[in-house]
Amino acid sequence: MVFNVLYNIFKVYSNGFITNYRFRMLSNHINIMRRSYSSLATNASLNLLFYLNPWFLTGFCDGESNFTVRISKSNSTKIGWVVQPVFQICLHKKDLNLLKKIQSFFNVGEIYLHKEESYNYVVQSLQGIKVIIEHFKNYPLLTKKREDFELFAQIVNLIEKKEHLVLSGLIKIISLKASMNLGLSLSLKTAFPNVIPAIKPKRSNQ
Repeated sequence: MVFNVLYNIFKVYSNGFITNYRFRMLSNHINIMRRSYSSLATNASLNLLFYLNPWFLTGFCDGESNFTVRISKSNSTKIGWVVQPVFQICLHKKDLNLLKKIQSFFNVGEIYLHKEESYNYVVQSLQGIKVIIEHFKNYPLLTKKREDFELFAQIVNLIEKKEHLVLSGLIKIISLKASMNLGLSLSLKTAFPNVIPAIKPKRSNQ
């Protein structure tokens, strides 16, 4: 029965053209299925669909992934700070197989034990992050997380231009980070009290 439901959803969303309306419905279907089963790793057909249709992966990441930018003090850089963009997905240990499927799909990143009951799929190399960004440019997120992604992508672009190595560029990055999910840590607010949060990108309603 589970396979039939998933197969029908796949037929609807794999016709080569997915409207925002259909994608929202797809995300809703995935969320319903996630609430219905204690472990996604036992659902082989859902794992298979991540290979067949990348929109399913985007829908899943809309709810489970996290885009973060770590900024910390460092004696190894002239500017005294290091910037590290990170993409991650944390799931219960029962869903380790699903994390492996996602890792295989992107072909980048590592999986680490996170506490006793969960695992973390982490991508933090610049080349790996570029793979993640390319995927979400081709198969965009539609929830509020898209704002974080676009700010995240802007930060990565600045890093590629080496702007994180100079104070003016670092301040641009901190300004963008200030507008992301958790904002700035107390230590960053203290170190850069005059930074103004960047304007958040507007989500398209089309």
